[in-house]
Parts: sequence; C-alpha cells; structure tokens
Amino acid sequence: MTMSKDTEKRADPSVGELRTNPMDESRILKRETKFRSLDKFAKLLGAEIQGNDPIAPEDKKDRRYFKLFTLWFSMNFNLLSVSTGMSGTLGFGLGLRDCSLIILFFSLLVALVAPYLSLFGVKLGIRQMIQARFSFGKYGVAIPLVLNMATIVGYAILGSILGGKLCLLLTLKVCQ
Repeated sequence: MTMSKDTEKRADPSVGELRTNPMDESRILKRETKFRSLDKFAKLLGAEIQGNDPIAPEDKKDRRYFKLFTLWFSMNFNLLSVSTGMSGTLGFGLGLRDCSLIILFFSLLVALVAPYLSLFGVKLGIRQMIQARFSFGKYGVAIPLVLNMATIVGYAILGSILGGKLCLLLTLKVCQ
C-alpha cells in the first residue's frame, strides 16, 4: 500500500462543501464599503489600519530598535515614578542621591523589558497582544490582562491625586 506524503493534507471526501448565504455576502460587502471611507481617513491621519494581519518582511520600514527603548523609558520616567521613588526619603530614610539612583535604575530596567518582549512580535510578524494569546492560552491571557488593568487604574489614581494637589497648589498661589 503506497501512500503519498501529503495524505493528511487532502480533504476528507465525507466533508461536504461549505455553503454560504448570499444575504450574508451582501451584508459583508456593504460593511466593507461602509468602512472603506473611514479607513481612507485613518490612513490620511497616519493611523495603523492593518489590524492583526502579519506584516511581510519587505513592509517592515523602521529597523532601529533603540526607538523602542526611548519610547518606554520616556513613558516610565515621569512625575509618577519620581514622586513614588522619592517616598523612599520619608519611608526608608534614604538620601536624595540614593532615591534618585533607584528611580533611574528601575526606570532603565523596566524600559528594557518591554522593548525586548516587543522584539518577539517583530521576529514572528504578529502583534504583541496576539502573541500573548499563543504564550498564555485562550484563558490564561486573563492574568496579564488583569495585571495591566490594575496598572492602569493605579496610574489613574496616582495621576488624579498628583493633579489635584497641583491644582490646589496653583490656586493657592494665584489667590494670594
């Protein structure tokens, strides 16, 4: 009995053809034409409209990976990290120099992790969020999702507190 190499790739004759409803096809075409003008407008603004489709190697334009580091470092080295890091002077009795070095070190450390993980998406040709589904599974991806949501809520709370204190300080200075 001789079998070809690609036996498992052949379609099973017992499986019938997939039939589609012509009404569904017209609805899909209407939706595509409906969003085509929105896609053109987004392209004019410079927004990314590719979505979850893999990027071909010839379409990858910018190969300077240091930009990822500067992006994440500038996002992490902000007023919230400085104010949280400077709480070490009150809580732990550290000096200004020690707290400043700790803030700088951990901002650099955190700014290296995100670009490193982003490089996997570049190598594989898929987005980082899609890659997380393959890494953690369909339901396991909820763990990083919850951690990300907690981080966002924490940043929002700290930003609101600092913003409120700043507004109070400015109004007191202006009123005097």
